[in-house]
Amino acid sequence: MKLNKRYISGLADKYELPQARVSETVRGAIETCLMTVTHLDVNVKMADDEVLIYAWRDKGDDGIKHVDIDPSRLGRRFIHYVAQSIKQLLTRDAALEAYGNLAEWKQSIILGTIDRVERDAVTVLTPFPGGYVFIGRCDKNCLLPHDLKELRAGMKRLFYINNISTVDEHGVLRVDIVLNRRSIHLPALVIKYFCREAGIKMPTVRVFKRIAGARSEITIDRRIPVEILKKASDELREAIRIIKPAGRGIQSDQRKPAATDIESVARDGGVQAGVPMGRACGETL
Repeated sequence: MKLNKRYISGLADKYELPQARVSETVRGAIETCLMTVTHLDVNVKMADDEVLIYAWRDKGDDGIKHVDIDPSRLGRRFIHYVAQSIKQLLTRDAALEAYGNLAEWKQSIILGTIDRVERDAVTVLTPFPGGYVFIGRCDKNCLLPHDLKELRAGMKRLFYINNISTVDEHGVLRVDIVLNRRSIHLPALVIKYFCREAGIKMPTVRVFKRIAGARSEITIDRRIPVEILKKASDELREAIRIIKPAGRGIQSDQRKPAATDIESVARDGGVQAGVPMGRACGETL
């Protein structure tokens, strides 16, 4: 392990962190490891390709005694100890850096690639802006009924992000991403995803009711191509029905929405649906 500019630059590229931050983390790791092993007060400075070590022992009334330390004489076990400490600290820093960029993605959707299908869950490669790719997990009870039978490694699916957090595993910090395919929010977000993909103005979509894997009942505030709804229906493998509000003369808390299948408006080339008011509106996304 040669502590030079090339080494620092390599770590910065590997962990996608600024070189100055990596250099400070490496310096701190060496300093902490030396104090742990030698039981001395240690100060480490890094200048270009040189590591300067200042060590001393407080002798109380006798003052401070400076001690010379030669790291090369501490052996391979010490070098391995320092290398592991640097790896752990940089992994933590990278996770915190990534978490700061990813936190805003909570309760949104992402197009993930199936990495592995297990008996009780699937692991998913989830790409985020900035070049970050993390492994998310979707448990069996958060998958659609047909998913466990049909999903295979390499397939792409849209997932709702339930939560993004950092988890400390034996001193190593990692980003934990919890995914969901049963969320009531998913149909509306999938429709918006395909609208964005097609360059269509984003509609306001309200979820009235969802039976995951069977059907969803929604409202849309503007006309959109029926192909968008068909794409969403194919992605979720469930029927999507448009709910229209009842007549204006009925009080908002007494309105009974009328459902219209998307196929019934296919010949018009799009869907025009009003937004029901009152308690039956469900959630606005």
